This record gives sequence, structure tokens and C-alpha cells, in this order.
Amino acid sequence: MPLTLIGRKAVLAALHRIAHAPMDEPAATLATARTTWVVVLRGEPGSGLTSMLRAASTMWATVGWEVVELPAATLCRVLPRAIPPRSDESRSIDVAVSALRGVSRGLDTDMHADPQVEPAGYALLIDDAQQLDTKSAEAAVALTRFSRRVPMALLLVQRAPGVLAPGLQRLVDTTLRARRGVVLDLERLSNSDATQLASQMLGGAPLSESVAAWLEEQSEGVPGFIEALLHHARDRGSLVLDGGVWTWFDAPEQVQP
Repeated sequence: MPLTLIGRKAVLAALHRIAHAPMDEPAATLATARTTWVVVLRGEPGSGLTSMLRAASTMWATVGWEVVELPAATLCRVLPRAIPPRSDESRSIDVAVSALRGVSRGLDTDMHADPQVEPAGYALLIDDAQQLDTKSAEAAVALTRFSRRVPMALLLVQRAPGVLAPGLQRLVDTTLRARRGVVLDLERLSNSDATQLASQMLGGAPLSESVAAWLEEQSEGVPGFIEALLHHARDRGSLVLDGGVWTWFDAPEQVQP
């Protein structure tokens, strides 16, 4: 497990459930109904949202989803042109696939899937979804119209304190009511998880009680802050490995970043 996913087992389990959702869906439902899943990943700066986005992309591609991953800033330029008009809705599978591949071509990136294998579904992962403008948000919502007979998923990374565009928020609310959506908050780490993360970042040796207490107080459980504090302390030579335990070379008050 990547270090930045320490303490995120519940979030990873929820992403795993969504990844396998099409396999658990009755064939009759997939053939006749729109099947769209929406995941919202929320967190403050430094909470590990980017690492969780990468983990979701890898997880979903591994089980057969065809994945496009892109930032909202680029999506605003590409997606409105990739989504065809409502009149083409009858060609649901062709439209969905061509729209997603059009986004990928617009980004000059490869789809995360084997083109010779029929995918379990098509997933669009949007980083900084709170930055989507109204037009792009509406295009993302329109994409889900083509989910009849081809499962679709949107994963929206929402960084605090930003909010989603109204149309996108309505889609989230609708899928939540239909039990096809989930909002996952990356909370601050517990003291034990924060200490484990720090230890692993330092090569696996345990922390002394004073170092662990200092780190918990200064970082408040934010993974990005933990990493920054450790880098600062090591760069100053303030942390030393003594008897297999990380402890202070000088007073902790001297290592404030």
C-alpha cells in the first residue's frame, strides 16, 4: 500500500465496492436502465486526494473499467466539444465510448484499458471538480445520459472549500438517493495512523514518544503536513536514529517550519 493511503481502509473499501458494482448488477438492469455511479472524494489540502485518485484509477482499470483521468481545468476545454447533442442519445454505447475516447484524444493521453477487451464500464475521473464551470459540469452530467446498457462512473475530487456546480451537485444527490452514489471524506488521521505514516516515511523505524507527540500536535493528522514536517526536521539534522528509534538531536521548538 502506498504510504499516503495509510489510514484510508474504509475509503478504499468503498471504492472497491463501486469498482465491482457492474458485476453485481442484474443483466436485465444493465440492458434496460441507466446505470451511473458517482463517487465524490472530498478533503482539505494535504489530505491525500491525489493519491486516492490514482489508487481509484488503478483499481478500476484492474477490474475492467475503461478509465479517463483528467483535471477540471483541461476538462473545461475538452468535454463540452466531446459530448454530442441529445438527439444522438439512441446510440448510447457508441456515443458513450466515442465521447470518452474523444476526451482522451483531446488530452493526448491513452485510455487505461485493453482495447481488445470489452470493458466493465466507462469511468471519468475528474480532479478539482469544484473548478468545473457550468457548461462543463452540464456536459459531464450529459455523459451519464448514455449509460443505458453501458455502465458509467464519475469520480469527482472536490477540494475544500470549493463546491460543485449546481447541475453536478444535483446528479450527486440523485445517485445518492438511488444508492448509486457515495461521498467519501478524507478525514485527518488518528494519532496512531499519523505515527505509522511518519515511521514508514522514515524507513520503518519507530518514533520516540516526544517526536510522535510533536508531530501529532504540529500536523494535526494532515498527511501532507506530516511529510513536510519530517522533511524539514531531517533537512535541519534535528532528527537522528538512535538505537533504532527516531529521536531529537536538538530541542523540537528549534525545528518549527
